[in-house]
Amino acid sequence: MRNAFKTISEIPNPEKSEYKRALRQWVASLPRSQASATSVFVSAAGFSPLQVLEEVENETDLGKEFLAGLYALSLRLKAANKSTSIADLIRQSS
Repeated sequence: MRNAFKTISEIPNPEKSEYKRALRQWVASLPRSQASATSVFVSAAGFSPLQVLEEVENETDLGKEFLAGLYALSLRLKAANKSTSIADLIRQSS
């Protein structure tokens, strides 16, 4: 993912805020053991949902790339005329 989303330089603030809210809600909905267990893999490195949320909240490079990935997926869904919201999919995944 490190280079896959370099072309997405700016995520609109409403979407960025919604993705962050959805991630917070998703992590909060998980049992503590799941929230702290390594289960998200990015570029061969493993992270817990709590770590991903921290990266996103602190807007680190990883956090920005994670959000860019969500935004790119959202754009692809829209192009395919899918009405599914990425934020809703995140919330429903727990």
